Amino acid sequence: MVDTNTSDTSSGSGATPTDQQKLSLRPIILEQGFDTESGFPGLVTSSDNGKTNVLEYTADGKVYRQRDADRIWKYIMPKVTKYTTAGGLWIIASGDLNKYDSGLYYLSGEKSKYQNLAGESPGILSVLRINGKSWQTYVTLTSDAAMYYRASPDGDTWQKWQKLGAGGGSGGGGKTTNLDDGADLNTIKDNGTYSSDAVTLNNGPLSASDMMGHFWILNVSFSVDGTYGVQKMMCDSGDEYARFYVSGTWRNWSHATYFD
Repeated sequence: MVDTNTSDTSSGSGATPTDQQKLSLRPIILEQGFDTESGFPGLVTSSDNGKTNVLEYTADGKVYRQRDADRIWKYIMPKVTKYTTAGGLWIIASGDLNKYDSGLYYLSGEKSKYQNLAGESPGILSVLRINGKSWQTYVTLTSDAAMYYRASPDGDTWQKWQKLGAGGGSGGGGKTTNLDDGADLNTIKDNGTYSSDAVTLNNGPLSASDMMGHFWILNVSFSVDGTYGVQKMMCDSGDEYARFYVSGTWRNWSHATYFD
């Protein structure tokens, strides 16, 4: 006679694991063992029953990996108000624009996080302080790509922000001017928007040959006296670059870096 109240749980797709089987499937959490990659002994973890052991603690303490940094960073980042990239671009999550020293800044936070900000956020802010005087140019990275400029004759009291590029010059009036093949970006100082498609451009953020294979948008804004200006270039690859003109000299191009 077959006992219909007994089922076979040792095999079959519909089998229910026994307590012994459940025990054999348990993950390893901080047990003594050897790291699979290095062979070092210590407390290890494993999600595949010991086939791959990850060393977590040795006699010297906790072992940290990139995955740990990535997990921690998302909790630390909202509390960090300022840090810099390898290229020297400062990332600013909040603050007062009246107090920034010379440098190039990426304002990554919401508009409400900043004091004395022109336009929307995010954006790129350039600050220059020379001989007790200060200048700021702010380029928004929103859909309108607006540019603003202001100065502080005494380095402390700031003038009101002025929106640049609204008119004047060959590129003004809301029109987009096509750049000719071989155009020298050092000579383009008329406020406005320019574009290029697979043509050679000189003195750009990349070599002339590298720039030729892409479509570019160039925004130019200069002060009324022509002593201070900014060029911002956007590539069809999604990369963005900016540089500044101060008292007759173009500064180096900077590559804007963004963080999610």
